[in-house]
Amino acid sequence: MTRKFLAILLLAMVAFLAVDMASAILFTSPLTVDITENDQRIFFATPRDVVIGRCTEVRWDVSEAKGVWINGQGRELIGSETLCISESFSRPQIYVLLPDDSGRVYELFVASVLYSPDVALRYTVQIVLIGILAYAAFWLLGWTHLISQVFLPLSEFLSAGLRRLDAIPNRVFYIALIVIFVVYVGISLYQLRPMIPAQPFLSEDYLNDMTIGEAWQNAIRPLTLPLVYKLLSNNVERIAAFQWIVAVIGWGMLAGAVAIVLKSKLLKITGFCVILCLSLSRDIAFWNSMLLSESLSNALFVVLIALALLIGAAIQRKALSVPMQFVAGLIVLICAFFWSQTRDTNSYFLLGIAGLIVLVSVGGLIMQLGATRGVVPTEFNIRRGDSPSRPCFVLPFIVVIGFVAIYVQQNRHADAGLRWQYSLVNVMAHRILPYPDKTQFFVDRGMPNTPEVMAYAGQGNFAWSFDLDFPAFGDWIDQDAKRVYVEYLLSRPVESLTEPLIWWNRLLLYERDLLTDYMSTPVIPAWQKPITAVFYTETWGLLVLSAAGLVIFGASVLTRGWDWRYAIPIALLLLVYPIAF
Repeated sequence: MTRKFLAILLLAMVAFLAVDMASAILFTSPLTVDITENDQRIFFATPRDVVIGRCTEVRWDVSEAKGVWINGQGRELIGSETLCISESFSRPQIYVLLPDDSGRVYELFVASVLYSPDVALRYTVQIVLIGILAYAAFWLLGWTHLISQVFLPLSEFLSAGLRRLDAIPNRVFYIALIVIFVVYVGISLYQLRPMIPAQPFLSEDYLNDMTIGEAWQNAIRPLTLPLVYKLLSNNVERIAAFQWIVAVIGWGMLAGAVAIVLKSKLLKITGFCVILCLSLSRDIAFWNSMLLSESLSNALFVVLIALALLIGAAIQRKALSVPMQFVAGLIVLICAFFWSQTRDTNSYFLLGIAGLIVLVSVGGLIMQLGATRGVVPTEFNIRRGDSPSRPCFVLPFIVVIGFVAIYVQQNRHADAGLRWQYSLVNVMAHRILPYPDKTQFFVDRGMPNTPEVMAYAGQGNFAWSFDLDFPAFGDWIDQDAKRVYVEYLLSRPVESLTEPLIWWNRLLLYERDLLTDYMSTPVIPAWQKPITAVFYTETWGLLVLSAAGLVIFGASVLTRGWDWRYAIPIALLLLVYPIAF
């Protein structure tokens, strides 16, 4: 009786969650934005939420302002208009000119499972809970065999397909992979690249007459891009072609590494194709024609992931002797150095990886010693006796020391070129100066409180739109700014640590259309749109796939035990927070 009662209770919760989701999707609530600033009331309202593909009436009353513009078009101070969300995810924007001649931009909140990250997260959690609670209810009622009967035909069909695919000769299978890669190269270099012409940016930093030594000594930028630009004689088309070639090689290496470490041929070819399709998506591929650091940074990063997979597979096959560990470590460090030298923030990632390797190595050593002495059960070792007979201590030692050295060197180089000033001034412009209480903290510690400094408050452009040396701050920005900013973070530790979590949607689900920001006339092939929608999912797709992946990962660990391949995605997930911070 108790089991039935609990099952009924769980099913009732499932029904409640399902009805709540359906009602939220079908019956949207009205939107009201009522903002009061300096006793000036700004009011917007819509009869229902704005969602993609839906047009709705928006009413506004900004009669105390000087002017109002909606999506760039001037409007009366009081009125209404039908506004829509386009397929490019652009939201209605209302710009208001206040009586004191200051301007404010307001974006209407969009509550949609297809757009809003917060709503998408809510639905994702609800879908996962519905699945878990429904299965628990079926288990209490003894109906799990019904689930098996539903999925048994599908399981048998997939098993038969796997057997047929595994029966294909290896030679034929790998020829098929090579053909797929050749097609991928053709699409990348001969179709996609000509559609997106090379776009030079920041030419004053890269496209100059400095020698490589002078560029390194100047330290205005990290080394990799100036080196590439000088070797290619500052030729824009050559640089773009080089970036495309490196990207194709990098993503090809990652696809090949994924195919190597997976076991069944179905998973091999699936993983191979998924990686290549991901690299062809709009939001990744278009960087390869931008004369910026993103292309080489992305390409070298996936090379590092590919190396991690291949080295891990070699360790599991007990194929890494001590000399081979030296060689593998050297290759990793060379790639990591040039990757880190594309963007200064990459060095922090390497420092985090070094820390994780130390923790994992120490933890593994403790577990092995415990198992040897009978303190820890042997089943807590790597599953199915996969622990390598040849200890692998040289490689992690080389990688940890090398990653820390790269971080220290790059941090000193950035200090020499004062590259940190760009980021710090941007942070202050967006997160400090617009708020009087936060600004006062810096003023009390020597920051000039002048109109020239306050002109940075809320600036939409990056700091490099101002003078390089930031003369408005005087000597304070060079001598005291970093120390004061660290004091500011430490003075409010809870706020500092939780703010990346509060703004998770801005950090993980960027909402702006970068193509229109970086290209005057972007060209998107018709075939690239569905690839982007499937393989570079935005908002709801990312969250649903993340939730599904975590559920599958947890179930796999509980049922099959630990697998060394889990370490790589776990490391990437663990480093999300410090990078966000």
